[in-house]
Amino acid sequence: MIRRLVGDRQLHQELITTPGPCPDGPGLAQRGAGGVAPRLRIYVACSRGVHGLVDDRDTLDPEREHRVDIIEAEYADPAAITAADRLAGRVACASECKGQMMHLLAEDNRVRPPVDYVAFLDDDLELRVSDLVAGAREALARSCSIFQLQLTHDSHAIWDVLRAEAPSAENPSVDSTDRSVPVACWADLPFVEVMGPVIAQREIDRGLLAVLAPFRSGFGWDAYLLPLLGELFPDFRPGVYLGARMRHARPLRTDPQRRFSNGLTPPQEEDMLRAALLLTLLTPRVLDSRGLFLAELQHQLGGAAPELLRGLTDALHSVSQRYWQCRHLEAVWTEQQRNAAV
Repeated sequence: MIRRLVGDRQLHQELITTPGPCPDGPGLAQRGAGGVAPRLRIYVACSRGVHGLVDDRDTLDPEREHRVDIIEAEYADPAAITAADRLAGRVACASECKGQMMHLLAEDNRVRPPVDYVAFLDDDLELRVSDLVAGAREALARSCSIFQLQLTHDSHAIWDVLRAEAPSAENPSVDSTDRSVPVACWADLPFVEVMGPVIAQREIDRGLLAVLAPFRSGFGWDAYLLPLLGELFPDFRPGVYLGARMRHARPLRTDPQRRFSNGLTPPQEEDMLRAALLLTLLTPRVLDSRGLFLAELQHQLGGAAPELLRGLTDALHSVSQRYWQCRHLEAVWTEQQRNAAV
């Protein structure tokens, strides 16, 4: 894991984007292993009240319908949220990017009744509540720590492995939203993306989102922290629910050159997390439990040895910035080609 943290990012990315077993046929929950319907809380980001979540709880049976909470998190105009809005399930969430939003909403989640899973959705995700419930039921049957729905083939995404295949003449139903179409139910991946994770309450209680306190973007949380936890703790099992799709409608907007209020760019945030993970791995007894590991990681990020953390971050960044510069130039070139075609 130390070699992975200090080594070439491109190689690390190739390792984490190799999917695990993808069983065919109905899933565990569909075969009756799901037990009680999971309790699910959904935080959906809102830009002036607008988001892409379809609330179809009325299609669920009464038991499941009453086990789902939806909370709208207003980030574009948080000052507009009133006391009446909060009672109606809307909260203000003044945040610069998704990592900070998840940390703030995890704090809000602490004062609410515990659930089995908590979803943190971007406002430009198009999906249905019932599909999240189906995914949570499958995840609960598998004791899955964190999952997301598979992305449609036409979604904007960084990770191609999270997208469904495009429909073809040979397989026209591969991206179908028809629930009668049989699909493989689950894929094991070592990470999920920050755009729409659904996280087990027990993992939030252990501090999985508390470590995001110093950050804004969440860069590295998906690519480094989640795969590392899966390597170190076999019961930490991320996955992708293939029984439903969600569509990421808007082009990706996180600029790697952007500097947040904490003085860091997204790649620098990732390198700071990598540095803190290195220091945590070298701390005695942190592998005794995931709670201890995450607590020590939070301690390192909070300033346990600020000069050492800063030095390691700078050293890692001097190498990784070449990778990110390459990605930035590729994005600029792609945009120029798209504009020229128009």
